Amino acid sequence: MNMQKRFFGKWKAPTLLFVLVLCMLFAASCKDAQNLTPEVLPTEDMATPPPTEEAAPPEAEVAEEVAAVDVTAPRPAWDTDARMLDTVFIEVENPNQWGDKTDERIAKLTYEGEGQRFTCWIKIKPQGTSSLIYPKKNFTINMYADAECTQKLPMAMREHWGEQSKYCLKADWIDPTHATNVVAASLAAQMQAKYDLFSDAPNRGLIDGFPVVLRMNGEFYGIYNFNIPKDLWQFGMDKDNPDHIIMCLEGQDGSCLFTEPVVQSEWTIEGGPETDETWAKLDRVADFIRTADDETFRASAHEYLDIDACLNYYLFALYATGFDNTAKNMLLATYDGLVWSPSLYDLDSLWGVAWNGAYTIPNDLPIFGPESFRNSLLWEKLERVFHTELQERFSELQEDILNPPHIIRMHERYIMSIDRHWYDMQAERWTYEEEMVDRMAQLTGNIYARDAYVREWLGLQ
Repeated sequence: MNMQKRFFGKWKAPTLLFVLVLCMLFAASCKDAQNLTPEVLPTEDMATPPPTEEAAPPEAEVAEEVAAVDVTAPRPAWDTDARMLDTVFIEVENPNQWGDKTDERIAKLTYEGEGQRFTCWIKIKPQGTSSLIYPKKNFTINMYADAECTQKLPMAMREHWGEQSKYCLKADWIDPTHATNVVAASLAAQMQAKYDLFSDAPNRGLIDGFPVVLRMNGEFYGIYNFNIPKDLWQFGMDKDNPDHIIMCLEGQDGSCLFTEPVVQSEWTIEGGPETDETWAKLDRVADFIRTADDETFRASAHEYLDIDACLNYYLFALYATGFDNTAKNMLLATYDGLVWSPSLYDLDSLWGVAWNGAYTIPNDLPIFGPESFRNSLLWEKLERVFHTELQERFSELQEDILNPPHIIRMHERYIMSIDRHWYDMQAERWTYEEEMVDRMAQLTGNIYARDAYVREWLGLQ
């Protein structure tokens, strides 16, 4: 009785009467539902009537509803409905003290995810160049079944990647959203798919990745992207084929701008045999770029370069203000040792954000041509000799890929795939983020101005 008084004593008589009436109405509605005749209630035998011809939309309208982006572009690895991120646990000695890229250690990795759980041994080492100075490191990992790391353990982290044993854990130090690099790669992959380039590669010759949480010896290290590494399997290549080669430009000087012969210390062989024959194959294309006059370049470039890949590379870098991708960070890949294709890599300094993520650059910054900071002969000749093709290609790409709404939406989709909880935890762990550029505000401010700049640059205004 005392408990009832304590509960009901708070309610006045009119309120109780109102509640009683609601209960009576609900009971009556339930009784009416029970008394419905069988003819009124749907049964398993009652099929939904087919739509009439008038209700079916014309083919033209159906076509307009289909996404314009080529469906052969793989769905990005990060594009899922999950907001509870998978967690990578790594047990390793001295996780807060790392040297350069040669500092390789044996460690234990446990992967805890919604659809995948496993434990293995790994060899782990820092990855990157300028990013080595940051306290939150990028890592390259190779997975093994045994503690001695003699038996590789291929795992399919995403179905379209296939079973692989080498991956990259990307810290994205200069980008608190973690979106820029992987979303840019997804956009570039859509461009490649539109022209059927790199069809044997898991993401059309680009990296791909998805966000995870990394814990080192139990300590929260933040959000990382679990990525395809810079490796032969990024391009669907065969290690036993000597013509399957990936080269990376490491400098900003004459050798990497094609104004001087190749200097081997300014390039790295990321895939393929490290032999004189490999360097000779690179010399062949580099010498052509450096010495060919405009007429020769126009007539014979297809014997040395994949022109479709060159057009796509140039336009993406131009549109995204990719000043850090005009020489250094560019990958050159060949499947036959003769024709080379450029491919974008290291795409975290885009949309007007500087190399360290702490300040912005002008929306109308020229990244190609004599007025640019680094004038590569490859891009200078391409722009001059294939100018009409660049105009036509850009107009085609604006229809469905290189346009502000599509690019902004892709970034928003990635950010929404990560629960706010993880962003908050990371901001507490790495307080430097307060000094970084607001990426989404910068993107939305940059991209419309850059769009107009590119159209003017190409003579399309």
